[in-house]
Amino acid sequence: MMFKLWSEKNNEANGLLSPTLGLRDWNDLSHEEKDRMWQYIRYWFIENKEGRNTRVFFSIHKLNDLHKYQSYAKQFLRDFSFQSAIADFKNIFFEQDGLLFLSCCRVFARPFWKKMKINTLAFIRVIINQKRNMKRCL
Repeated sequence: MMFKLWSEKNNEANGLLSPTLGLRDWNDLSHEEKDRMWQYIRYWFIENKEGRNTRVFFSIHKLNDLHKYQSYAKQFLRDFSFQSAIADFKNIFFEQDGLLFLSCCRVFARPFWKKMKINTLAFIRVIINQKRNMKRCL
């Protein structure tokens, strides 16, 4: 016969032991909360280091290409410049639905995933070759 722990029976204890970290839907965040987040992450999206402006440009371009009916980046359609891409990216961050922002982040991060995948495969090949060389030496 299995006995339940006290915390398994008591919902209050379960809540204390396993708190929900206050995660909320993107759409429930206030403009001030999004602005605070933007101050922390804007460097990774906007500052012109390592071609980030270029990735924002192509992310907005790809987003418009994927969603031609909606055309979420309207300024970019008219102007087709880095500044309009950044303005539309910020508009999506602050004003649009959270799923759209996550889709934009997915497009933005795709080159990182590909690079990481290539680096991971190269690392695995190095490990396999080292093990083969060790076996030959024995």
